[in-house]
Amino acid sequence: MISSPIYPVGTILWVYGANTDNLERCFVMDTSAPMDKQRHIRMRRVIELGYNEALRMCGRKHMYDPPTRCPVWVISLEMED
Repeated sequence: MISSPIYPVGTILWVYGANTDNLERCFVMDTSAPMDKQRHIRMRRVIELGYNEALRMCGRKHMYDPPTRCPVWVISLEMED
């Protein structure tokens, strides 16, 4: 589960964690609050990981570090009908 200021709820994304070499299929379950959306975009935080997802993507060593210590790549695959 992840949250995002730019992807709508229900979007399926692939997220790759550089620290752990882990690739996971994630669902956007929440969006940024309206008052936080522009700040998240400006800071280039296109997703926010849940606690368990952060453990798997960042590793325990970087769990409480700034987000810059846990680089992730977000891959969006849009399918046409």
